[in-house]
Amino acid sequence: MKKLLLIVCFLIVSISLKAQVTTTLDTINNVDKLIKPLNKSTFTTNILYDRVVPIANLTDFNSTANNISDLKHFEQALSELYRASKKSKFNTIEVVRQQYASLALKNKVDIGVINSLFNQVNYNDNDNSKGALQITNNVLVPINNKPIFLQNEVLIIAPLKEYAVGQTVFYNFKNALIFEETTKKIVKLTANFDSQNTHTIINNGQLVKQNVGVNYTTSGYKTLTFTVTYNDGSSKTTKGKLYVTATNNNLQHKANDGIEEGGIKATIPFTGYEPDDVPILGQLEYRIFYHGTPGNYEKVLKKPIVIIDGFDPFDTRKIQESDYPNDGEEYPDAIETLMSYENDNNETKYLIPKLRELGYDVVIVNHPVYEDIPSGKTIDGGADYIERNAMAHIALYQYLNNTAFTNGSSEKLTIMGPSMGGQISRYALAYMEEHNLNHNTKLWVSIDSPHLGANIPMATQANLYFLGYVHGNQEAKDKFDFLLNSPTGKQQLILQFLNDTSSPQSFFQRYHTNLESNLPSFKGFPQLPRNIAIANGSANNFVNTPGKKVLDIRGFADFLWFSVKGFQNEQWLIKNTGQTNKIFFGEVDKVFSGYSMSSTFTNALIYGSLDALQGGTENSQGEIKVEVEKELNELVDDGTLDRVHIYEFIPNHTFIPTVSSLAFKNSNFNWGNNINRDLVCTNEIPFDTYYTPENNEKHVSFTQKSIDWLLDELNGVQQSPRINKNLNQDSLLGDLAVCNNKTNTYTLDIPNSCSGLTVTWSTSSNIQIQSSNNNSITVTAIDGTNSASGYIKAYIQEKDVYIDKFVWVGIPGPNFLSISILGSYNFYANNWTKLKVIHPIPPLSLVDNDPTYGLTYQWSVPNSFTRNFNDTSIIDVKPFSTGQLNIGVKMQNQCGCTDYKYQLFNVTNQYSGGFGGGFGGGPVLTIDPGN
Repeated sequence: MKKLLLIVCFLIVSISLKAQVTTTLDTINNVDKLIKPLNKSTFTTNILYDRVVPIANLTDFNSTANNISDLKHFEQALSELYRASKKSKFNTIEVVRQQYASLALKNKVDIGVINSLFNQVNYNDNDNSKGALQITNNVLVPINNKPIFLQNEVLIIAPLKEYAVGQTVFYNFKNALIFEETTKKIVKLTANFDSQNTHTIINNGQLVKQNVGVNYTTSGYKTLTFTVTYNDGSSKTTKGKLYVTATNNNLQHKANDGIEEGGIKATIPFTGYEPDDVPILGQLEYRIFYHGTPGNYEKVLKKPIVIIDGFDPFDTRKIQESDYPNDGEEYPDAIETLMSYENDNNETKYLIPKLRELGYDVVIVNHPVYEDIPSGKTIDGGADYIERNAMAHIALYQYLNNTAFTNGSSEKLTIMGPSMGGQISRYALAYMEEHNLNHNTKLWVSIDSPHLGANIPMATQANLYFLGYVHGNQEAKDKFDFLLNSPTGKQQLILQFLNDTSSPQSFFQRYHTNLESNLPSFKGFPQLPRNIAIANGSANNFVNTPGKKVLDIRGFADFLWFSVKGFQNEQWLIKNTGQTNKIFFGEVDKVFSGYSMSSTFTNALIYGSLDALQGGTENSQGEIKVEVEKELNELVDDGTLDRVHIYEFIPNHTFIPTVSSLAFKNSNFNWGNNINRDLVCTNEIPFDTYYTPENNEKHVSFTQKSIDWLLDELNGVQQSPRINKNLNQDSLLGDLAVCNNKTNTYTLDIPNSCSGLTVTWSTSSNIQIQSSNNNSITVTAIDGTNSASGYIKAYIQEKDVYIDKFVWVGIPGPNFLSISILGSYNFYANNWTKLKVIHPIPPLSLVDNDPTYGLTYQWSVPNSFTRNFNDTSIIDVKPFSTGQLNIGVKMQNQCGCTDYKYQLFNVTNQYSGGFGGGFGGGPVLTIDPGN
């Protein structure tokens, strides 16, 4: 195995401190080196399919069972052929996509054509005799007269969109999307688009029809049938598919459903960060759900409440479920569905109908894919620059205010910004205040929005890079490119696999500079509305464990009596500040194409483990697990692998840290610290109030409690910050012993000036209070007190709650102790017997649930072997001989040690049954110290 090491170091930085990821690529097998000595007379195409992982399964394509392509399959196939040719034929997907019709043109669909030959090495790893070669000493050796390289051909014709919308769909053919790498050329191509007519597209080798319009009356999957005739007189038929929504459901709402929609174009342009970016006016679309009840809606805008979509590349999340194609595929929850919760009876309830009943006109905003005519660019609004989307929102807020005023309403706007929607609305409102534009907003609700940044684990980012750029999965590559490295992705992610976010020129830093230039004295937060925040992260409970392995999935090929690991994929969460750990390992071990990638991460971030600390959660490792498992199972189906095994999967990681969603003014601390206090009172955050749940929740989700809190705010009943403070014994912090020679301070875990609680302190008679305030007390032991217990007690008047803490007072006396044999048997010579200290013990709940009660023990055991335990109150003793054994033990607490307390034991000969002590009468394995 030859190893090529490529060390790629990227300095990945958050707001203030640097972190480092080191990635190693390891080439295990290289097919070009293996075939170098072979006769290549049958290698005629320069396209060797063994150079890639055959995700598109081109060898079996055009068979009866496998002859339908679509956009994803076409692009995967083209990518594989491009790389199999060592990038000498075809082109990159990125270049080819420049020829596609814009996603914004929903009824225009390009057709792609691949007609190609390719070679494969004639090797059968299960049965060498079925091929032409065998491997001897890591060298390919011919074993018969069969051709060393096999030649295959493939014909793929597919629509280059996943779905189209419109009663008439226009299919386009162009030479730039016809790829032929063969002498067997297409001279004729006919196409049927799941209609009554068949069209001739190519005739005599010439493209004779470039556009075909097809009318559809029903929605559903459309199977496109293509038949080609080659220049050798042979012919072949293949198919493609896409989903067509024959009517635009968005525009056909029922007359009585109280729904209306429209679009807004900004009047203020924004120029992106790239050198070739030009000023572009942002666009958005909205849908108004007017106030009222079913059958009784008033379609007059009077009381607008705006709900904004978040990060959504390619506009995959729609406003309503009815906007999706009814094609049986999985789609993200629509925005309307996301605004739902389970009530206390586990029934799903929807927020939007409730708001309509309360008199609100609910305006849901979506950021679509659109064409900017002046620049000729297609803008993906759901992943575009936050600033450009904010400019469109400014135009929307002005439109809504003007419309409501025209309708005789004096109501101000309420704006709800989930996730990225919180960033867009924050920027828009602050910009308007900075530039003296009236937004007329009374309440701004930030819902788990990443004010200090968001987190996708570095392991997930590394995994997508591996699957996309190393392994060759085009869909994974697209996720890396268009999600992680979209303008918004780079503006929001604190850690980025390929970008240094500490650089002043990074998208992350430039965005925050732009954001805080609006109202710089307030770091870009609007000042005129009441600002409230709902976080999905708790204040003090971690989502996961730092450094934890969260994914380990492997695929195996079985050969007679042994198995070969053909695929391995592992992820770990990053460790805490100052620690280094492996975060990703991926490997593919094929006969002709083997490689691995390993990434380690050194965490120099002051914030701690961003993957594990408290916050709104996502499950990116679960999403990767699903896709990898699907691909591996397909490889099992085609015989490449024999089985798939998942060794480890732990869901969920931190996506929006609670500190980020609450926008701490000073963020330079470990974000995993307990922040369960009134952060408004302490002036640590810029919000007027906020809600945090007791346990971490899925990003942008609601519960009965959070909805009740929100509805009270919407109804004008201002809410206090929701702090999950359970006042109990754990809230009273301090030592487990009060000693004669020092003072002890005990603190109550509530803010001193912000709790609104009044505390009265008291102690047992053997403890003297030196001083106290609302959340702490300083005490000493009364002189001469020993061998005693006592208590510290806090009474919280407003809650009528007593909190007690049990403590030792002074050093326990020796008479406090005794020693007991564990088990119902005698003490035998040359046999192990377990002893335990016995003394009066307090309730465990009163000593911080410490099972040692804050005590340790020292033993004095003569003439015996001994074995110690982590629990020092227990010891194993093996006497050398019979007779009396005087065993001593002394106890130590935070004040000091007792004297030894001795106790005599009679040691006899072991009885003939051969059973010793120490384990309840069972047989004992004798292990002498030092043996």
